[in-house]
Amino acid sequence: MAKKPTNEELKKRVKELEKEAVERKHAEEALRESEEKLKEAQRMGKIGHWEFDLDSQKLLWSITELGIYFAFLSFVMIIIVLSSSPSSSRVLIIRPR
Repeated sequence: MAKKPTNEELKKRVKELEKEAVERKHAEEALRESEEKLKEAQRMGKIGHWEFDLDSQKLLWSITELGIYFAFLSFVMIIIVLSSSPSSSRVLIIRPR
């Protein structure tokens, strides 16, 4: 049969667990702050990120990247085809379907 821990051993273990809980809380808070800074930087820079999981076949987009994609689809794409002289330039308008 296993030996019962002493009162001092239990107190020491409780203190260790409390310390670990505080450290975890600080790490989670730092992670949240870092994620918020990343989101803000992506929003300000009008950039984003995406990730594709090969196993699950899931595509994950950041909100900014998703917004960029839908903004791209919602606008009319204009391709300017320049000829030899700027006065005879043609504009080809392609609308997404």
